[in-house]
Amino acid sequence: MSPFALVDAHGRIVDRPSLRGKTSVLVFGAPDTPASGKILAETIRRVAEVEERLRPESLPAFQVLVLMLDSRPASVATAQAMLPDADSHWKLLVGPEPMLLDLAAAFGVVTWRNDTGGLEHTLRTVVVDGEARILDLFTGLDDWTPSDLLAAVSAASR
Repeated sequence: MSPFALVDAHGRIVDRPSLRGKTSVLVFGAPDTPASGKILAETIRRVAEVEERLRPESLPAFQVLVLMLDSRPASVATAQAMLPDADSHWKLLVGPEPMLLDLAAAFGVVTWRNDTGGLEHTLRTVVVDGEARILDLFTGLDDWTPSDLLAAVSAASR
């Protein structure tokens, strides 16, 4: 995984070294259109289901990072409203667009501009283990279920 430094909603830096010691689920988002907003909401719903099914002892070493590929304020506000309430396991990350797009590309996410200038992208949900290594990649929504993601998160937590 390439180096990166993004910022969460509280102004804290999240970078590759900060992934160490935690199992992380990375979700890429750009809710610029109603369709992409629905897809991001469904992805967040599925990941939240996994979080609910995790054993309580594994939760301190678990985090969900939602990387905002479109950091415009309206898109960030839309995504922030989708996250589970006041949950410290979830971080919405923003940063310079070139860095976000490079990071997305490193995980196989393809991006393009739509007719309104908004950013669209292919879907990818990534599980990273406590050593900041990519353990599993899930493409689209049709290719995985919460049970699939739970199995990958559990394997990464061992």
